[in-house]
Amino acid sequence: MANVKALIKSELLTWARKLMNLPVEELAKYVGVKEESIIAWENGNKLPTVLQLRKISKKLNLPFAVFYLDKPPEITIPKIKDYRCLVTKSKSKYSSNLNFELFDALEKREIMLELYSELHSEINEFNFKINLKNSTSENSKNLREILGLTINVQTEFKEARKLFNFLRNSFENLGILVMQTSSVSVDEMRGMAIAKYPLPIVLVNRKDSYSARAFTLVHELTHLILHTNSICDISQFKFMSNGYSKDEVFCNKIAGLTLVPEKFLVNDDLVKSNKSYEWDNRVILDLSIKFSVSKEVILRRLLDLNLTTQKFYESKRVEYNEVISNKMRSKGFVPPTTDVISRSGKLYLSTVIDAYNSNIINGNILADYIGIRLKHLNKLVERVSK
Repeated sequence: MANVKALIKSELLTWARKLMNLPVEELAKYVGVKEESIIAWENGNKLPTVLQLRKISKKLNLPFAVFYLDKPPEITIPKIKDYRCLVTKSKSKYSSNLNFELFDALEKREIMLELYSELHSEINEFNFKINLKNSTSENSKNLREILGLTINVQTEFKEARKLFNFLRNSFENLGILVMQTSSVSVDEMRGMAIAKYPLPIVLVNRKDSYSARAFTLVHELTHLILHTNSICDISQFKFMSNGYSKDEVFCNKIAGLTLVPEKFLVNDDLVKSNKSYEWDNRVILDLSIKFSVSKEVILRRLLDLNLTTQKFYESKRVEYNEVISNKMRSKGFVPPTTDVISRSGKLYLSTVIDAYNSNIINGNILADYIGIRLKHLNKLVERVSK
């Protein structure tokens, strides 16, 4: 059985490996063969065994059955503008993990469009527009309104996790798919926007802090409003030009103003009582808790409002970046249902579950679409329905 050949077409192997941007040497090392074997398989001179093909399928994060198609499936991957590290370094090709996350997000969107049609459900189309003639303050005020983010709601959170979950729920209610990844380094991607309508996509990095993810959500939402596909290495300090893209500066300004509106910040008692351009760490922390954002965002907003100096801002920037770098580490075990909800979002999951309950798809397809064993289904349904 171990030597049974996989009767597949060679072009499927080449297509899959290039789709995920995986070098021949890396795939060969994972499968446990020489590079010449991979090349021979792709040229059609030899065939891998079934067991070797299963390893390839696992490494490329693609269904095993894909390799038995008559020809590579037509997958339209949109052109995505790369906003990552535009000043310090350039990046071109994505890692295999990022390629998979992009492929997976687009595939989930196609699944949803098909299921909406089968369910005869109306898609909630996101069509909010920014009027570039308005001030950024006015646009961010309108954005808070469509998100339902009142100051009373926001100040009740007291922690970034609750703000992030609120924003994600608001996005999904507006017809935006919000997905998360934990397989991609934050050095490569913190946020991505795919401006395909209906059901545009925002992808955020779960390795980031909740405060960073909340900022990323609004930043990428602005890209969607501008109808721009993007992949971003978002820094909350990139509010000024300094060689960065005008689009990134604009998206950061909107995100900062949306999360920390000027009128609420300057009228806060902590701000009004401060008589210096230098700020005590405790005050900055208290403000960050009040608005459920990072200390970096508060500090940047204070600088924007001329309530601190560039020198003080830069010194704190270095301090905060060191703290962030020290905190960047992998998380522990995540329960399957929590992981699935975190990755795919309730909008996608509820649609797939509705299709299952309506007998449009069976249990095996449901498990495949969700990426979870059926024994966890009841618990997942219970959590998604809350």
